[in-house]
Amino acid sequence: EIKLDLFEGALGVMSRSEVHLAKFFAAVWFGNNKRFGFDVVDAASSLDAPERDIIINWMKDPFWP
Repeated sequence: EIKLDLFEGALGVMSRSEVHLAKFFAAVWFGNNKRFGFDVVDAASSLDAPERDIIINWMKDPFWP
């Protein structure tokens, strides 16, 4: 479940890394990145290795809720 009002409000107070991951999770949840504009290139340039690994591992074996 995603509570959009809480999610959208939280984006304004999250760190840059948290925003990237939150947008990634939302993109997976909705099956596209149109609503929140997740950008894999921007995320890759600013996330630390463990955070990038979350995205990389999903790309290797994607699944949707």
